[in-house]
Amino acid sequence: MPEESPVADPLAGLEITQYNVADPIDGERQTEVTYYDSQGLSYKRFIYVPRNEEGEVDQEAFDVILYQHLLSINAKKKVGAIEFTDLDDVEE
Repeated sequence: MPEESPVADPLAGLEITQYNVADPIDGERQTEVTYYDSQGLSYKRFIYVPRNEEGEVDQEAFDVILYQHLLSINAKKKVGAIEFTDLDDVEE
C-alpha cells in the first residue's frame, strides 16, 4: 500500500481487503494473487512484478501495484464484472 495515502485507512470502505501473493520466482515477471471475500470465496489473477537493475523485486513499486489491483478488484466486484468462487469447486 502506498505510504503517502491521503486516506487515514486506505482500506476503509473496501469489501475485499484480504489477499495472498505467491512468492515471485527468480526472474519471473508475473505472480499469482488470490483475493478473498467475506464468505471465503476467492478470485485469482496474475499481476506484473517490477524488478530493479539487479533483477530483484522492486518492493515499493510492487506494493503500489498490489494496492491498485486491490482497488480494481473491489470496483469490478461491485459492478458484477468478476465473480468470486469456491476454489475447491474449480477444476484447473
